[in-house]
Amino acid sequence: MAMTKEKLKRNPKTMRNIGILSMELERMLSSDYGYCSDTILDYSTGVPRAQGITGFDCGRYQLKQDRLQRLMEESNEVKDWIESITDDTIRHVFYQKHIEGKSWKKIAKVIGMSGKEDYVRLHIHDDYLRKCGMK
Repeated sequence: MAMTKEKLKRNPKTMRNIGILSMELERMLSSDYGYCSDTILDYSTGVPRAQGITGFDCGRYQLKQDRLQRLMEESNEVKDWIESITDDTIRHVFYQKHIEGKSWKKIAKVIGMSGKEDYVRLHIHDDYLRKCGMK
């Protein structure tokens, strides 16, 4: 699948969601959070009796696992695309913005262009997106 500006833009949030889902899955396995209870009618004696049942919620676990897998695939696609950028400065700008989620001001400072965050955004980041046909 081709890289899009939207994927790049949402990747910092995607990475936060990966962390959250990973913690939820771990909590489901290591605590009572993954268990649910329900009531059924038990007819084993011929007369319906309410019985409580408790068990691990495999359906909810699998939904979270599937979502985590999709998010990880998308995030890895973004990382791979950024790693394929041959220019070190451009790659570093994209990494800091779309992987680490840093502000343009912080990125400009890191690459030695303090006070020139507009230049970094417009002439390094956005020009590269235009070159790739994404702007």
